[in-house]
Formats: sequence, C-alpha cells, structure tokens
Amino acid sequence: MNQNDFKKFSHDIVLLAEVHGKTVTAGMVGIYFKVLEEYNTEAVNMAMTVAVKTLKFFPKPAELIEIIESKNQTLNIEDRALMVSTRIISHMRAYGGTKLPDLEDDPIARDLMTRRWPYLNFASSVLESELKWWQKEFMEAYRVFSETSLQITSESQKLKQIVDGIFGG
Repeated sequence: MNQNDFKKFSHDIVLLAEVHGKTVTAGMVGIYFKVLEEYNTEAVNMAMTVAVKTLKFFPKPAELIEIIESKNQTLNIEDRALMVSTRIISHMRAYGGTKLPDLEDDPIARDLMTRRWPYLNFASSVLESELKWWQKEFMEAYRVFSETSLQITSESQKLKQIVDGIFGG
C-alpha cells in the first residue's frame, strides 16, 4: 500500500473495529497502516474480510499478516499472478523506475521482473495504457513459469533417484 491508500484503509480498519466492538484511535490506525503497508491493498482488504468472517476479537497486526501470508500460499496460480502483478503496478505507480519492488517472497515474480522485464527499464518506459496488456502477459508467463519450475523440480527428483540407484546413495 502507499499513502494514497491511507484514507480507504482508515475507513476499513474503523469498520473492522466496529464489527468487533472496539474503538480505534488515530495512533492505532497509523501503526496498523505502517505495519501492513508492505502488502498490497487487495491482500489487506482480503485479510480484513477474513477477519470479519472468522475472528471473534479485533485482530492484532500480526494476525492480519498471518491471514495474508497463509492465503498467499493457498491461492491458485492465476490468483497469485494477478495479486503480484497488481502489486508490481501499484509499486510502479508509486515509485516509477526509481525503486525496485520487494519481490523476495515470490521467486517467480522476481525472476520475471529481473530477466523478462527488467524492472527499472520496464517501469521507466511502459505507458499507462499498456499496463492491462502487460498484466495479461505477465499472468500467462507466471503460469507457464510456475508449471515449468514444478516440472523441473519433479524431473530433478527423478534424476536424483536414478543417480542414487546407480551409485548406491
């Protein structure tokens, strides 16, 4: 998230608190925003929705982070690709080509934004009107890369078994 998201985030966190019978202060809103700002808006909104549906008490920031991170691991490939591409676009709109996005949590996205679309070059040259097409292309590349890396991992395990069988490892 970035500062442009603060107003909507403030509104949403106040609603989340009301549902749980809690009042939040401006200081609490600021702390929650600071802690959650590394995540994209969609992920934070999803975590708040899950919190309303599943938690009996107002969540601590760590609980919202757990929801975000556990949902990231269970998302299907298309949803994960959409989420990470949206995060890249949001980062690009906020920072342009001046700051690399943190993609350490997603090796596929990191590889795509290093090799296929080197981020700094991409962010400084892409037009806003091209982003929806880039996002579709990114999602397809993400899906293919994901399937290929699973295949390679599987093949590597088979190769290891063969080698172990030959050399008695």
